[in-house]
Amino acid sequence: MQCKSPLLGQAKPSQPNPQKRSSGYQQSMLSTTQQPRQKIKKSWIALVAVMVVVIMSLMACADSQGQKSQSPTSTSQPIRATHTAATPRKQATEVRVSAGPAILGADSNTFIAAYGQPNANSRPANGITRFALYNNPRRNDLSVTTLGSKVFFVLLYAPPDQNWDQVRATNACLNFAPLDKIYKRSLTLYDPQGMPLAIQRVYSSASLASVFPASKFIDENGAQTTAGTFGMVLNYALNAPTHFSSCSVQVGLQGTNLGA
Repeated sequence: MQCKSPLLGQAKPSQPNPQKRSSGYQQSMLSTTQQPRQKIKKSWIALVAVMVVVIMSLMACADSQGQKSQSPTSTSQPIRATHTAATPRKQATEVRVSAGPAILGADSNTFIAAYGQPNANSRPANGITRFALYNNPRRNDLSVTTLGSKVFFVLLYAPPDQNWDQVRATNACLNFAPLDKIYKRSLTLYDPQGMPLAIQRVYSSASLASVFPASKFIDENGAQTTAGTFGMVLNYALNAPTHFSSCSVQVGLQGTNLGA
């Protein structure tokens, strides 16, 4: 007798495929492992984006602060300059300077323009103006005498502790001679004891003749001479008969009883 299966004719219950079960498990495991990675990656991207935004905000803030410090605001107080205007120094004497060189026959103000303010030894009431030229205000290095407003006599001293030879002395006083000067002759001036005191060089100037009266032009003997005559006197230095301590130019000539 054959034994028939009680389940004959009925479909056997389906058994789960072990391969499908394993593959499904692997997919579920893969999905579970990939999800944390994707979350971490997204978190890093978000963090980087936040950092970029923060850095850009800080840079923009720094730029705005720099612009505020450079440009004044409406509430800032204006800065007042601390510089004070310099006040011009007033000269002791107001002088109207005349044009032209400081020479014999010129206006007296030309010497002030050339050599500065006169020193305290000047005597304006007597027509005498004195200048200190060598950094000692007490010295009378240059003395100018006027007749009216015109220079009649100029006396120049050599620098302290120095004397001139004849060439230097002559050149020093030629600076005060009229530009149209013409040399005529020379003579020696003596003291009452017959000792030589100076050498006098005689010149003439046509321009000078029109500045002073004819009576002011006299020769070494005191007689009236040609208008425009003037003298240059080179004064010998003490105990130095070949050198000179001063020189002068004047309208007319200095007189002497022993002229040559």
